[in-house]
Amino acid sequence: MKLNNFAGGQSSRVRPQFLALNEGVVYDNIDMSVGSLQAVKDKLASAITTPKFSILFEGNWVGSAAYSSSVVYGKKLYRADGVHPTEFDNGASVPLGVVFPTVAPTTTTTVEANAVEGTVQYVYSYYSSATGVESAVSPISVSRLSQGRMTLTDMQVSADPRTNQKRIYRVGGDLTVFTLVDTIPNSDVAYEDIIPAVDVDGRLRPELADLPAPETLNHIAESYAMLFGAEGAKLRYTPIGRPQSWPETHFLQFSEDITGIGAVANGLLVMTGKRTHLVSGSSPESLSPQLLDGSQGCKGSQSIRQLGSGLLWVSDDGICTSNGGKVSVLSRNKLGKINIDVVNSAVHDDVYYLATATNIVAFDMRFGGAFKTFSLDVETVTVGDDVLYGWKDGILHELFAADSNISMNYLSPIFPEGMLTEDKTYKKVYISHKGDIILNILIDGFVVNTGTFTGDGVGDVQIPNFAQRGYTIQFNITGTGEVSEIEYKTSSGKGHD
Repeated sequence: MKLNNFAGGQSSRVRPQFLALNEGVVYDNIDMSVGSLQAVKDKLASAITTPKFSILFEGNWVGSAAYSSSVVYGKKLYRADGVHPTEFDNGASVPLGVVFPTVAPTTTTTVEANAVEGTVQYVYSYYSSATGVESAVSPISVSRLSQGRMTLTDMQVSADPRTNQKRIYRVGGDLTVFTLVDTIPNSDVAYEDIIPAVDVDGRLRPELADLPAPETLNHIAESYAMLFGAEGAKLRYTPIGRPQSWPETHFLQFSEDITGIGAVANGLLVMTGKRTHLVSGSSPESLSPQLLDGSQGCKGSQSIRQLGSGLLWVSDDGICTSNGGKVSVLSRNKLGKINIDVVNSAVHDDVYYLATATNIVAFDMRFGGAFKTFSLDVETVTVGDDVLYGWKDGILHELFAADSNISMNYLSPIFPEGMLTEDKTYKKVYISHKGDIILNILIDGFVVNTGTFTGDGVGDVQIPNFAQRGYTIQFNITGTGEVSEIEYKTSSGKGHD
């Protein structure tokens, strides 16, 4: 029997005697890219210091101590963590949306001929002339009969550095809806209105209230130029092209709290704990949900990553995928039903990495889909400038970049060599290796001998006479080197004498 292809990855669902020859029951810290059994390189500390959960955006590492979902739209980074949604722009993190004034203007009237006529009321908003973002309006002032000149006082000043102006709207007299009268500096707390109805600016107050994102917004994503986020069981969304505006009426109600969302080609996947829905529609008025899967949900948005036109995420059953159609559990065939408690995740070079509290679980799409684990002593993973990093103690470490290797651990399938009930004789095992390798030989599940190898060459391990007879053979390989081939023979097999 000869083993010279080890690129099948981990398979633990079925009994070890049923695995493919190139698979392993344990497959940790192994570089499968060359087909041999090769230990991966260790991590290499960089000079980058960041919080635990960080991403690279326009040359800046943006992060926080707790996980925050994020999306890039319109050359800005938007983040939501269920506590305080933010946008990152020009090197600064600011609240997502503009807080509106909560105090109505106080109004008084004096006589002024041919100016403001009729019984009028006022509201005002905060406005950014640089971005065009406008807040929702203040409460409405008391109704007051004008005598020509109306003086507005007690207007709040916005503390948001992005808002540099106030917009003042009036209704009453010849103005039947709230209409923009004038724009003043944000620092002004008073204004005198002597503008007749025919001379006002004329723009109407926006129909939708440009409210800031709710503080508890979570699981943020973008689709069809709209931002989406979860507020409990509500899917909240913005108008098209207005990411700072979150009208109260813009939501879809689900039966359970939303645990994750992500964009696909034909809409938005919205997951709860046990279900996955597709929300389709290219405008706020056309959004419509439909159930895709009633048994596969999402354990948390920290596992959601985009790969190609589809999404990858973790459910209670394992690693799932969908491109807007049927949900498939990718890990079921090889790993069975598995519980992965994800800290965070990343995709790099077609490999999906899941950081857990104990190790990294990876799904490698490069070779038909293979699973493996890495024990690299990092707490989170992230990608920046096409480099895969792991975070530990405030520092980013480039993964698989050190000069030295980290010890691998491989446990082969069980090889019955025909029938499990047939007693066989095993005499010697040959190994082609590079570097430092330890080979444990198991007969019927018991270690019967160990070989230790250094340097490059071909070695062998003699099985003691008292342990040569058995029904199955299996191999456990550890070390920082590489194994290209393992060969052995049974009493009825062919190979070395």
